[in-house]
Amino acid sequence: MAVPPARVTVRVVVQSSRRLLRDTLSACLAIRPDITVVGKVAEADGILALCELRQPDVVILDAGPRLGEIAVLVGELMRRFPQLNVIVSYRSATEQDLAAACRAGVTSLVPESHGLTALITLLRPSKARHARTTPGSLTDREVEIVVLTASGHSVGEMAALLGISPLT
Repeated sequence: MAVPPARVTVRVVVQSSRRLLRDTLSACLAIRPDITVVGKVAEADGILALCELRQPDVVILDAGPRLGEIAVLVGELMRRFPQLNVIVSYRSATEQDLAAACRAGVTSLVPESHGLTALITLLRPSKARHARTTPGSLTDREVEIVVLTASGHSVGEMAALLGISPLT
């Protein structure tokens, strides 16, 4: 009799200043057999200490309407934990916000409108552990496009977020 393959579990930390979102997201993720929520925190400034303590594979950051403000935090996370995958949920974004998030090292960007299914898709072990690009190997614009594509955005959404017109 063949032995079933070992299940890979993705260790996740959730950050949101919105308690209902933080608790609901954590509860929804915790019931999945391939995801282990190892911590949750309200304020973004507590995420570094939590990552040091719990050693997650993935951090989910809730930027809400402040996507442009999290680039410094993401940069510090990537400096301290280079193998960490950072998924950012956001309400709205400008082209400059997207560029700053991509340069900082965000793995995936998920608009709040895409819901929990989009987030869970990005947390699957094969998706959550993809290889990072070597700095300098892609232009900033190429990194933005790769991040948006990996995040599941449609061509029309990517064009709107990048401030360009989609091909017809």
